[in-house]
Amino acid sequence: MSRWLALALAFSLSGCNCGKVRLDESDACALNPDACSDGGVILASDAGPQACDVGAISGRVCAPDQQTWVNGATVSVSATDCNGQPVVVRATSAADGSFSLSGVPVGSWQVHATLGAFTQDTPVAVTANATTAIPDNQL
Repeated sequence: MSRWLALALAFSLSGCNCGKVRLDESDACALNPDACSDGGVILASDAGPQACDVGAISGRVCAPDQQTWVNGATVSVSATDCNGQPVVVRATSAADGSFSLSGVPVGSWQVHATLGAFTQDTPVAVTANATTAIPDNQL
């Protein structure tokens, strides 16, 4: 990496804005935001991506007859994290139809199960640091 590029990256990833002037971490604005007339506003891009809250989803995949558990189905959630980045979480159902998806961003999503021609979707609301259980026979 060129020295110029390294300096540019370091400059863009740290510091704060003091009025319309960007200051690096060693300046008074970064060390003491009160020293800056605008309070030393640190831009979101300066802080890097936010840590997003995630939860988990568990359940069992049931055949349309609502009596047979489906082994080997692909279960997935396509979501968007708090930074606007797409996230896809997948698992395969076990012999008893059970599955668990962890690291799912908080929000309302569709859980999609598929095996051959069999497909089923069900809505789910994921909450932070919790496991949302899909009721039996719903997926």
